[in-house]
Amino acid sequence: MQTQQFQFAHHRLEVYRLALDQVEAVHAVGRGILRGYKNTADQMLRAAGSTVGLIGEGANRFSKGQKRQRFTEARGEAGEVAVHVEAGYRMRIVDVPQTTYDDMIAAPLKGRYLHAAVRNAFPYQRTVRATDSRTASHSLS
Repeated sequence: MQTQQFQFAHHRLEVYRLALDQVEAVHAVGRGILRGYKNTADQMLRAAGSTVGLIGEGANRFSKGQKRQRFTEARGEAGEVAVHVEAGYRMRIVDVPQTTYDDMIAAPLKGRYLHAAVRNAFPYQRTVRATDSRTASHSLS
């Protein structure tokens, strides 16, 4: 007898996977923020995490109104991440080349752009719980 594994509704959404990619990219960018401005990195990471949480929460709600509210809030949080990256660049606390910044501003899908252009430009280490059987260290180079 084969059992079917339960899957939450958010696992079927591409936007959820992109939001997870955004969290990883923001984490990488945050590590490069100049000393003394770590609160900006902190705020970016919180907003990126809230984006993921709100997408997951919205996908698992039953009423259309509740879904719409959570997805709208998630879009706002994703916008906040973009604002912090833009402000950090203008304040010269984020070390990003001008062409990368210009391309991000012009990109219609910021999360997809961050995943494609930023995530693979920075090495990172994924943190997993001790009970997780997956490997704990990854390199994206």
